[in-house]
Amino acid sequence: GEYISFLEPDDIWEKDNAAIKISFLENNGIDLVYSDIQAIGDSVTIDMRRLTINSFSRVSAGVPFFALPELFVDNFVPSFSTVIARKKVFDNIKFISDKKCAIWLDWFLWLQISLHMKFLFVPQKLVRWRLYQRSYCNAFIYRSGVMRRILFDLRYRLMIFREIIFSSQGNLWQKITLSFMFVRASFKKGFLFLYHRFKKI
Repeated sequence: GEYISFLEPDDIWEKDNAAIKISFLENNGIDLVYSDIQAIGDSVTIDMRRLTINSFSRVSAGVPFFALPELFVDNFVPSFSTVIARKKVFDNIKFISDKKCAIWLDWFLWLQISLHMKFLFVPQKLVRWRLYQRSYCNAFIYRSGVMRRILFDLRYRLMIFREIIFSSQGNLWQKITLSFMFVRASFKKGFLFLYHRFKKI
């Protein structure tokens, strides 16, 4: 087929999800779209992830954009289940084999794609994203202290950056630009983390 879409086993598509996203793909000359989500499931886990949920819609809706600078800060694509893309998007994408980092596999994929293609955000809540304590990602968050999550985040960011640098086929100047973008994004992530931590106090 021409398109590839994802539906994780614990999420739910709204009935017009595919039709709406494919119309955006065909009418905007782009290769990847994703949508907003409706969080469902465990109310405690939803509250715990509220900051993450609110960050998903921070980009302009319905306008193709270069996602790489913001993706270096954080993964703002809510779930695999929200994405529909042209099949060619995945032709030269590397999938991570390190099981320790499989928890954020989607983030790594979107970063690779964003090196070459624009994204488009559909603001409708076309996917019901199920959050509960025993899911792969949330179980890690619940059983890990703040410091462990910070160290894991730093390790993963460095691994992603190394892979992105090696996979980018640009010249030295492009690699320097990517390095600068990564450093700037890391400082922004650190600032946002401290801001929200002190805001809670």
